[in-house]
Amino acid sequence: MDKEQLRREMLRLRGGERGGAEAERACLRRLTEVPEFLGAGTLFCYAAYGSELPTGRIASYWAQIGKRLAYPRVLDDRRMAFYAAGKLEPGYRGIPEPSGGVEVLPAPGDFMLLPGLAFSRQGDRLGYGRGYYDRYLSTLGFRPVCCGIGYERQLVETLPCDPLDQRLDLLITPEKLYRFVH
Repeated sequence: MDKEQLRREMLRLRGGERGGAEAERACLRRLTEVPEFLGAGTLFCYAAYGSELPTGRIASYWAQIGKRLAYPRVLDDRRMAFYAAGKLEPGYRGIPEPSGGVEVLPAPGDFMLLPGLAFSRQGDRLGYGRGYYDRYLSTLGFRPVCCGIGYERQLVETLPCDPLDQRLDLLITPEKLYRFVH
């Protein structure tokens, strides 16, 4: 299956998921057992859209413990940047993103949650096909800890990959934490 066929199939599968709030609570419990998550200064989060696993409780937890939270904003057809969490409004393709605020750049030890349509057992991630996260991460001199988050049914054995594709360090599902060695 090529990437486009796989995207369509994974969107269909993920659309059948129920219990997003319960799944998010389970993922948050798993995250609070991850030293890299707890030790991070900034959480680079995404605002869930459509059938993505919700992230609102995770962001609320982060704010409650007094740490900085940043969300992505699409700048143009090839670039995105992260901004300190403020009010989120519909942006690119209706996805919630910060309407203003100060740009935040990752520092060593920061933690990034990445959405995806599919994740492989090797730490590969299949996104929506525009490459925003992959391009963003490839421009950094170092990477924050990159953690995919999704449902167990989004996990596949292997994914087709391109040279620009950035691998994950971790994957969190409601059922399990996966660590990848690269």
